[in-house]
Amino acid sequence: MPEEYVPGDTFCDDAPLLLGRERGSTAAVLALSRTISEHAGGLSGHEFTEISARTMELLNLALHAPSAEEQSLSAALALAARAYIAERSSDPRLTPDAVADHLGCSRRKLEYSLRSVGASAPARLIADTRAARAYRRLTDPQESASITEIAYTSGFDSLSTFHRTFDRRFGKSPTEVRRRRPRAS
Repeated sequence: MPEEYVPGDTFCDDAPLLLGRERGSTAAVLALSRTISEHAGGLSGHEFTEISARTMELLNLALHAPSAEEQSLSAALALAARAYIAERSSDPRLTPDAVADHLGCSRRKLEYSLRSVGASAPARLIADTRAARAYRRLTDPQESASITEIAYTSGFDSLSTFHRTFDRRFGKSPTEVRRRRPRAS
């Protein structure tokens, strides 16, 4: 690994700290390391850097369990992020960076905080929140807006992204969902 990706506190008295197999991060670090070694010749410099960075993040997590205070702060940040995303997801300009800026933290800290409470990555959380909003409108018997209008007012900036996200999230197309909604009385 490039030296700049190795956290300074990975070593104790010039010896590497040991990974306990009881930590889930250990398996992820091993899998990423295996991927790097199996595909080293086919990875671009950018891919290698990204995989290395993720490996070191996981390694750092595996070696250093967060304190109760850190866990509490991460949970509070994740809760605030979820609330902000729920409130602003219909704005197509809402991005993970915008959420992090609003909360006064880095994107990495936001991602870590959401991951620490078992939530999706910020981009996926935004997309899923938008898809859920669209789903509610598509199943509302009183809703008369077109699928396209619902997609854009739910915060999607393109129909292809809307359809892809909706299908991934619900396993059905927006048209199928709309067709099966209850009839208005």
